[in-house]
Amino acid sequence: MLEFMSFVIGEASEKCQREKQKTVNRDDVRWALAALGFDEGWTSVRLHLGQTLLNEKKFYRTAVLKLTRIGLDHGEFNLSEKVS
Repeated sequence: MLEFMSFVIGEASEKCQREKQKTVNRDDVRWALAALGFDEGWTSVRLHLGQTLLNEKKFYRTAVLKLTRIGLDHGEFNLSEKVS
């Protein structure tokens, strides 16, 4: 899945460079999926990214809880903004 996402984002990035756009947004990713013939793939990509973000939040919450339990300040590890 990661190789596929890298490929699609690479296509979107090339489009952004041609159009002198500084960042790749979801519309650019949608465009790349359609240009590559994966029109139906957007739903799968959204689901995968959503699950990845959810897992990342769970990881940071768990890390903050463990640090708190052993008496360390999670702010020292720059985790506070990622938990919100």
